[in-house]
Amino acid sequence: MRSREQAPARFMVGGGLGSPGPDAVTAFPVVALVSSAAASETLARVLAPLPPGFPAAVLAMHAGPPDADREQARLLGDRIALPVSLAPAGSVLRPGHVLLLPSGRQPLLGADQRLRLVDVYSVPSDRPPVGQQPSPDLLLHTLAVALGPRAIAVLLSGGRQPGTLGAQAVQGYGGRSLVRGRPPEVDGATAADLDGPPPPPLTLDAIASTLCRLCDPPQPPRGT
Repeated sequence: MRSREQAPARFMVGGGLGSPGPDAVTAFPVVALVSSAAASETLARVLAPLPPGFPAAVLAMHAGPPDADREQARLLGDRIALPVSLAPAGSVLRPGHVLLLPSGRQPLLGADQRLRLVDVYSVPSDRPPVGQQPSPDLLLHTLAVALGPRAIAVLLSGGRQPGTLGAQAVQGYGGRSLVRGRPPEVDGATAADLDGPPPPPLTLDAIASTLCRLCDPPQPPRGT
């Protein structure tokens, strides 16, 4: 857990660009947080308890206004221990690093673990521009196909928000999904499959500990 004495994470614009290093080709987990709120509140509450050595890469998709992306990234970086970058196109996923996905751009993840960003206003649509928003479902579908069991989808606004179908796709490809307000799965079993009382519904404050449990590498048996 992060103590109050720890220095806040630095904010980097474009920090995810560059040639993939050793970490970029290692099979680490990737967590995609989807929120219908602005980043500096909901996302900070979830990410603040994560330690600096968190072994997964984090993608954070929020619903803030596009002209506030840099400020949202700065505020988020000031409140959590992990480094935060406002993701440019071509960003490489890295363990222990948060990429805040820019508003107004549709993020897609390729098999090379690089982000593609499509301007949603440049895509032909019969809807007015104000109704054209990046799709969490589309992002999560690309994570499911590219990462398989390494993907973890987290729906911070509950199961009735966009992202539900994408979270199902993540599960269909062997990944995990967490939904605020629902009991989490336990080792692949749902609450209905377990003996005894079911786990409590997942709250914002419980998401970090659940992610640490899912992402921590298995420890070798003692004496080996």
